[in-house]
Amino acid sequence: MTDTPLWLWLMLACTATAALAVGGCRWWFGRRLRELQHQLAKTDKARQFAAHQAAQARKQIEKLQIELVSQHRSHAKALAARQRVQDLDIVLGQGDLGRTEAVAAQPTPISFSDTMPMASAEPA
Repeated sequence: MTDTPLWLWLMLACTATAALAVGGCRWWFGRRLRELQHQLAKTDKARQFAAHQAAQARKQIEKLQIELVSQHRSHAKALAARQRVQDLDIVLGQGDLGRTEAVAAQPTPISFSDTMPMASAEPA
């Protein structure tokens, strides 16, 4: 130990300590960074799945709204046809009073208010 000065040993010890600290930090923070990247990838995958599900739901809502409008139209046509038959029966004098009263006594079914199909819009 007398051959090498003390400052050289101190410099070597500091360099070795710094190298160990850098290696330890790389290992510790590298592991943490990989965990965060995995969590970010998992979150991104979940976000993409949710966006896909929302798009599918929008398509299904649009389809159901179109079907509902179609059913409303069919129902309105059936009511109009029934009313025409009643009117014709009355005009022609062939109307059966019991039948006319029974048809008139039937309540009109309550349904949803008219809606318009949703515009297809992709999420941002």
